[in-house]
Amino acid sequence: MDLGLDKSDRGYGSVYGPRPEVTNYGIVGFGRLTTPDAWLSTWSVHSSNATIAKAGPDVTLPSLLVAYTADNCVFPSDFQAIADGIGSTHKQIESVVADHYGNPVGPGEHRRDHAAGLIDQWLQSLA
Repeated sequence: MDLGLDKSDRGYGSVYGPRPEVTNYGIVGFGRLTTPDAWLSTWSVHSSNATIAKAGPDVTLPSLLVAYTADNCVFPSDFQAIADGIGSTHKQIESVVADHYGNPVGPGEHRRDHAAGLIDQWLQSLA
């Protein structure tokens, strides 16, 4: 909730709303319908296999990485770790001023359309 940490265009709160403490007790709170083993397999910093550090080096195909600059879930340092961890020698990195879902954070074009255009251009460049 500290916007001074890992600064970005994000607003206060989480991807589920402006009051993360309420989200933790709501129906969308993480881990509501899972076993402890499944939770740890996915989310544990100590035992998860679902990490870029472990799987990223095996990603050797051309890769397009699109960062949303106001994402409340993937912070700039997280995105950089993902970009650094992918083993592909053909990486293109783009940024779009939008929230976690691709919604604009201010007036202007619809950002999902902008991201879709980036993906289209990248795919065309591979042909």
